[in-house]
This record gives sequence, C-alpha cells and structure tokens, in this order.
Amino acid sequence: MAGMMALEAMELTLTEVYMLERQSLKRPPLPLRHVRVLVVEDQHASAELIRQALARWGCDARVCQTGAEALETASEYHPHVAVLELDLPDVDGCEVGRCLKEQSGRDEMALVAVTGSGRDDTRRRTNDAGFDLHLLKPIRPDVLHSVLVRAEQSAW
Repeated sequence: MAGMMALEAMELTLTEVYMLERQSLKRPPLPLRHVRVLVVEDQHASAELIRQALARWGCDARVCQTGAEALETASEYHPHVAVLELDLPDVDGCEVGRCLKEQSGRDEMALVAVTGSGRDDTRRRTNDAGFDLHLLKPIRPDVLHSVLVRAEQSAW
C-alpha cells in the first residue's frame, strides 16, 4: 500500500486502550478498504471472529492456521498487517513474524502479536522478533480496528 510505513514497536497501556475504546464509541468504524490483513490463528473460532470483524470493516483478509501456511500465503498475498497467534501448532509465532518481515523485503508490514501471555519474557520475545504491537486475548474488536486505522494512516 502506498504510503504505508512501519509501525513503531509499542504496547498499549490500559489508559490508551480506554481512550481507544471511548473514541470508538463516539463514531462508527472507519472503512479499511486498502488494508490487506493476514490472520494466523490455529483456533478456528478465534480466527473466524477476527475474519468477520475485518470483513465488516472492508479489509481484505486471509486466514491461516499454521506458520507454514502463513508463509506460503504471504508470499503471494503481500499483507500490510499480520495478526499472529504466538502459540502455533507447527512453529513459534515469533519465528513466523521474523520470516514474514524477511520474506516481504520491506518494513511496511506491521506485525501484531496475539497471545494470552502478557509476561515480560513474552513481550521481550515479540519485541526482539520485530513485532510492532503485542495484544492480549481476548482481542477487543474496537482496539484492533483502531490499530488497523493507525496502520492504514501511517500515524505511528
């Protein structure tokens, strides 16, 4: 996507999440017609919820359930954003993130880690792997939408 820039590595504080939630209640979600999102989630129900939200927002989304499938799909799909579960059945999500950045050959792809662990060592691993954001499950749709809007507008 023209103008898409790499996101700064960051974590959302509780205050920032609260502000994003408050902003989202004040206005309907902005359409995201120009964002290609790769969702890598091995839990079918979680993947489907994320896919449905992305479709509602107008995103072009692809869902993969393994790291190998994600790497193969990304090579042809060229996503702007990858939302990655860290605990995949075949390979570590951090390794998939590293490979996606390397494979894309560009810094514009934003990596969003999705996990149930907010431990410091997990956050360090995602930061070291080049992830731009670390979200804890369950993901709130309004927070994910705000993240994608910021990615689309290259506001970070």
